[in-house]
Amino acid sequence: MTNNTPYRPFLAGWRTIDKISVFLLAVLIPTMMVISTINLQSLIENSYQPVFINAPWKAWAISLLAPCASICLDMLPKAFVLDQTKLLFKKIMHLLTAFVIVLWILLFSMTFDGFSTLSIGDLASIDAVETGTQDTRLYSFIQLMAEILILACLFMGLESLFAHYQPVKKEPNPQWQTLDEKIRHRKIERKDVAKHLEQETERHTQLVNARQSFINHWLDKLTIAKAHHAAISNFFGDEK
Repeated sequence: MTNNTPYRPFLAGWRTIDKISVFLLAVLIPTMMVISTINLQSLIENSYQPVFINAPWKAWAISLLAPCASICLDMLPKAFVLDQTKLLFKKIMHLLTAFVIVLWILLFSMTFDGFSTLSIGDLASIDAVETGTQDTRLYSFIQLMAEILILACLFMGLESLFAHYQPVKKEPNPQWQTLDEKIRHRKIERKDVAKHLEQETERHTQLVNARQSFINHWLDKLTIAKAHHAAISNFFGDEK
């Protein structure tokens, strides 16, 4: 079987701004993967744990978890069924990334203010900084979070661009078709039942009216009979 689909060059029909975005993302994503890996490796190496000193490759192996975490966050929306849930997750991811970036900027400015107050002879302070006595664990955590989330958002952006121009063809679910057919039949049955209920309600109203008419008719006769009986009693009573 021959394929008659015409050949389309890569990125053909894309807007210029989207082509530029794809190029930037293609450059930024590998760069961020390398940066996050090197940063995590430097943090592990600066811990001076014997296991990493004797086997530096283990630090590099663990540092690969940063880009892997970003890829996992990018793949996580695929576990959701509804498109609304996927979109909500992406919005939460972008908001969380923006919050972490602002927090990282704040901690960065507090940690590296750009104005050194140390003199050349202030060896005690220099040793304090070099030995890591200052608590920078929060800064390292926020920076690592920022790198992972930024890289995940870059992956999502690239995936969204390709999904826009090459959408996945969705086929109807056979179960949904069966359910739609059942719903259609149930609606028809509901109309028949509603019509039958309306007829029965009208018939019930007619029977209630007939019953009341019957009661009223015999009540009238009973009233006439009582009046007749009272007249006869009065007549014979007067003769006595």
